[in-house]
Amino acid sequence: MRIPDSGPCKNLKITSVTLPRSTLTLRGDKRLEWKISGGGIVMTGTCRYKTWWLSITRNLRASVSNVSFKAALVFGTGGVSLADRDCSSSIGSARVRITNGGLVNWLLNKLLGLFDSKVKRILNSAICREAKKAVAKASSALAKLG
Repeated sequence: MRIPDSGPCKNLKITSVTLPRSTLTLRGDKRLEWKISGGGIVMTGTCRYKTWWLSITRNLRASVSNVSFKAALVFGTGGVSLADRDCSSSIGSARVRITNGGLVNWLLNKLLGLFDSKVKRILNSAICREAKKAVAKASSALAKLG
């Protein structure tokens, strides 16, 4: 699957997807708990870094694995909602690596490795934020139907 070009990265493609296990559990009469676990994705692309004195173009491989997510949807008179306290997520690993060979790439990969935990934190916070937006949008659409 091809992804639109973004910033310095071009030819972005999803090369592998690991589908997660998913469960829905009814908790009481107004809560539905949704859990997913074991999801993952691998992407490849070409990125270019350019300054007035240096230009580097490298092939890139990014992967996220063991993605888990748990959310409780609350059904009320105002529609469906997802409170911050009702959402949690975790990512087993997030890696960005350069796939071209050579000593420069080895060094760049060592530097990229320093950012793996930051990528995980960014993605973790984005999962619940985006889930909350999606639930609010769906709730609004459902309210218009009724």
